[in-house]
Amino acid sequence: MPYKTPPQYGDTLGLRERQVLEGIARGLTNPTIAAELGLALDTVKYYARTASRKLGANTRAQAVLVAYRTGVLRQDCPTCGRPVERAGEPL
Repeated sequence: MPYKTPPQYGDTLGLRERQVLEGIARGLTNPTIAAELGLALDTVKYYARTASRKLGANTRAQAVLVAYRTGVLRQDCPTCGRPVERAGEPL
């Protein structure tokens, strides 16, 4: 099912929602994200759900994809730290 298009993407995401999305994008599990951020597991699940809802996504993977496509999250080069570009445009 395609994701819904929200009116504004990252403007409404809080810091913790972004941090949880970054953890998801890195392939971390909820318990690992919770440990890294010093949060309860249920809190991480809450932030993942609210971030997905705000991005109009139906799944965690879809939320990460939308976040990268809209610039809410950026992928940096592991070697130089500069943003990775795709087809001449920053992610």
